[in-house]
Amino acid sequence: TNNRLDGEFYVRFIDVGQGSSTLIQQGKNGILVDSGLADYGDTVSDFIKSCGVTNLEYVIATHPHDDHIGSLPQVMDDFTVGKIIMPELAEFNTPTTRVYERLIDYIVDNNIDAYAAEFGDIYEMDDVKVQILGPVKQVKDLNDMSVICKVYAGESTFMLLGDAEKEELASVYEYNNK
Repeated sequence: TNNRLDGEFYVRFIDVGQGSSTLIQQGKNGILVDSGLADYGDTVSDFIKSCGVTNLEYVIATHPHDDHIGSLPQVMDDFTVGKIIMPELAEFNTPTTRVYERLIDYIVDNNIDAYAAEFGDIYEMDDVKVQILGPVKQVKDLNDMSVICKVYAGESTFMLLGDAEKEELASVYEYNNK
């Protein structure tokens, strides 16, 4: 395969305080992984715009805690969004927080294609590939329901773990090495 990356590729970690927000960028296209608390919507949108990104091919909501998804509706409203990827939750671990319900309402009201993160799925943006490695089982702790992504770009490979803790990382390792 051709491991050369056409065009410049960036991974940018956006300062959203205690939360998390990462922009993977190639040209005017981006993949946004989380967006921090609701208060950070302008910060995240302004940063993405300053990088020249106009299209969010994918938005990945790693798990439904406020410090990861709080500003996603506001940020998605500022860009063209292709798909959102998030963990599929069972009834017993689906949160009833206003922040989570606001995100779900935004997705439905704006007809955004939503995909459940499933082990092995690959999403591509230009020369960048994102492979989903987790979650692999339903658990009560939402940190351990985090979408775990392995990102391939040219010769570079890196992982984004959301807030996955030891239990989920061990489950992903076992699942991957069956």
